[in-house]
Order: sequence, then C-alpha cells, then structure tokens
Amino acid sequence: MCVLTSLLGVTPTLNRLIFQAPFNPFVHRWTQLTSALEEQEDGETKGHVQLLHTVLEAELRDTIAAKADYIKNKVITFEHLWTIFQPGTTLYSNEWDRHCGSKFSNGNYYEHPKYGPCYGVNAQKVDWDGDKFGYASDQHIILAFAGTRPIASLDAFPLSFHPDQKKIKAQLLKRGKLFEHYHGYHYKAYKAFAIGKDMCGNDIKVTVDSRVIM
Repeated sequence: MCVLTSLLGVTPTLNRLIFQAPFNPFVHRWTQLTSALEEQEDGETKGHVQLLHTVLEAELRDTIAAKADYIKNKVITFEHLWTIFQPGTTLYSNEWDRHCGSKFSNGNYYEHPKYGPCYGVNAQKVDWDGDKFGYASDQHIILAFAGTRPIASLDAFPLSFHPDQKKIKAQLLKRGKLFEHYHGYHYKAYKAFAIGKDMCGNDIKVTVDSRVIM
C-alpha cells in the first residue's frame, strides 16, 4: 500500500512484512495514518488501511492517549520518552552554553555502566571535515527519572517543544550560514572559546585570543 510507503518508509510489496511492539512508527504517525484513512478513495486500499487501523487502535489506544496528554501539558515520563522522538525530527540541545540543532535518527533504552537506566538519543549534525560538509554522529543521554519532567528541561528534545523555537531556529540557521561561509581556508583573528582536549582525551573549554587559519 502506498499509504504505508509514504507514512512509514516501508516496502509493502514484500511477501512478509513484520512490525514489532510497541509499534513505534505507528505511534509517531498516528495522526497521519488516521488522516490517510479518511482521505483514501480507493475502496480496496481503504479496507486494508481500516483493518490495520482497527487492530492497532485496540493495541495502542492507551499509549496514544498518554502521549497526547503529555504533549498537551508539555511534560513526559521516562517510560514514554520514545513517543516524542520521531525519526527525522529536529532536536534542540545546549552544548557549551550554545544552542545546537541536530536530526534525530533513533533512540534506545539501556543500562549505562556508570549512570544506570537511561535513554540514548542518536542524532546527526552537519559538520565540516576540512574537505566537505556532511553528517557527523551526535549522541545524548537522558538519565532515568521518576514521575514527569517538562520536555524542555531534557538534555535533548524536539525543537518544536522549545518555548522560543522560532527565535532559536532563526539563530541556528544564521549560524549555519556563517559556518558554511567560512568553509575552506581563511586567515582570521579569533577571540572567544574553543573546544580542546585534556590529558585524558576529554573535551574541555579553552580560551582563544589569537590569529588563526581556518
């Protein structure tokens, strides 16, 4: 069905197509699936989508209702973190006191050897390797917490939940254009901070006040 292809990025012509609980793709795109069902005009396709929708609605009713309630109140629980992280969405984080944006790829719950239960956020950010622009990996860890937390208080969260999302987006685009403008080699003067390494290889903040080649 082309409906599944456009909504979920699947190949419905496969002889065997399997989705596993908790059916993340459907939870993330439930509104789109419902709209597609209402707008579908082909009788046979509508029948298939209706059957899928009916089966999933019984299975996902509680999760979808919980997600809607959390989003309405702009809070989330650790258990339902995955429901607000949809692949492809733009994420916001604050690193070294600067606004940062990235594209969410996937996330997973796991036991961190040092911090215990957590939710790992895997994303991609645009970077320059000295030769060309491309995507670099970007990871964040959200530690387990009890009860609910404001979504905007998480270490990384969808930009759409930021109270100043339009302002932040404009700032990120402006900085991104400046970053692109300076690709290649330039002889400049720089007075601000940069990210260096300590003796253990950890990132540290260092002050720079000198001429640089970039």
